[in-house]
Amino acid sequence: MDTSLAVILERPGSISVKKIPIPPIQGPTVRVRMQACGICGSDVRYFSGENPWSLHTLGRHVPSPPNMVLGHEVSGIAKSPEGETPVAILDKSGTLVLLAVHQKLTPLAPIWFSGERRIMSSANNNYRDFPRAIELMASGAIKVKSLITHSFTLRQAPKAFQVMLNKDREQAYKVILYPELP
Repeated sequence: MDTSLAVILERPGSISVKKIPIPPIQGPTVRVRMQACGICGSDVRYFSGENPWSLHTLGRHVPSPPNMVLGHEVSGIAKSPEGETPVAILDKSGTLVLLAVHQKLTPLAPIWFSGERRIMSSANNNYRDFPRAIELMASGAIKVKSLITHSFTLRQAPKAFQVMLNKDREQAYKVILYPELP
């Protein structure tokens, strides 16, 4: 079985970088090869013993499971089977989550949801300005690289988390992990 490096929250206050198995692709799926991953404030909250997902979604604290993989601000190269629908990758009773960040129409055929599949939207903020922000970044008017204050390799994740935990002292704004430094 193939493996990949991952940042593992072993328990609150303890992270490590370990090789974990990559499950084989079964049926239609999408796999993303990570090129960069930002350390989010919620990653820091998990590290500190909170569970922001449960607080936001369930309205109460539920302890995070041990050996949890951290990192959801991922950019990379996605590969998906030709001609697959976004819902086709879901198991029966699965949920498609649409991040509410634009006003572009997303076509969804009702037949895609046979087998009790669900659709849910998610957004932590009001993203009225998101399309304009993307436009400004794409045009070069906003220099995104200047927002990245610290860069580390994936193997340096424990050190990167220490920088985020002390962001005022370290003058950290956005800390990025790369497989290898660019």
